[in-house]
Amino acid sequence: MSNERREYFRLQLDAQVIVHGEDKSKSLREDTVSAAVKNISAGGLCFTAKNKFAFGSIIKLELRLPDNKNPLYLRGEVTWSSPVKKDGADFYDTGVKILSVEEGNEQRFIRYVCSKMSERLSKFVHL
Repeated sequence: MSNERREYFRLQLDAQVIVHGEDKSKSLREDTVSAAVKNISAGGLCFTAKNKFAFGSIIKLELRLPDNKNPLYLRGEVTWSSPVKKDGADFYDTGVKILSVEEGNEQRFIRYVCSKMSERLSKFVHL
């Protein structure tokens, strides 16, 4: 029996995301962070940022996919955060469970993830 907890296949992704915290007690400027996406799936994503996000935090994500100028707007919950070194500096890898995709963008998000999965898998399947 495996200890693997992931429900979805992960895709490596080189994209940017703007993370907005939902804590209304802070100003938007203090609560907005630019981060690099490491991987994505139909159910979540992982990004690397200088800021640590607390477990259970609800965040808004402005995901900039490489194939489109228009960002996808997602809402997610932080499920884990782990310190990492990047170019000698301290960063955090952060895992996020996607709670919702902005209305009207659900199909775009699903098409993107599925097309990238198909591209990757086609390299291994020779029919």
